[in-house]
Amino acid sequence: MNERTTELIPLQNITKVPVAIFVGGDDIVANPTDGHWTAEQIGGAVIKYQIIDGGHLSFVVGKDMSWFTEDVMDIIKTYQPIS
Repeated sequence: MNERTTELIPLQNITKVPVAIFVGGDDIVANPTDGHWTAEQIGGAVIKYQIIDGGHLSFVVGKDMSWFTEDVMDIIKTYQPIS
């Protein structure tokens, strides 16, 4: 069986694209420790970091999707691109 490896994406090079990170507090696939590390690597381009109440599938089929209808939509409505 062939084993595939890839290089890590240099997250610290993301400087011009605003990034919002939402992490599930009970996510066992991409947990808050991973989310925090990712946000630290990206640095100043992170415009929002939020831990939601839920696990990995909560982002698709969660009973409470208010994090999307309120928080994500607010970012979309208020974001002003840099000229």
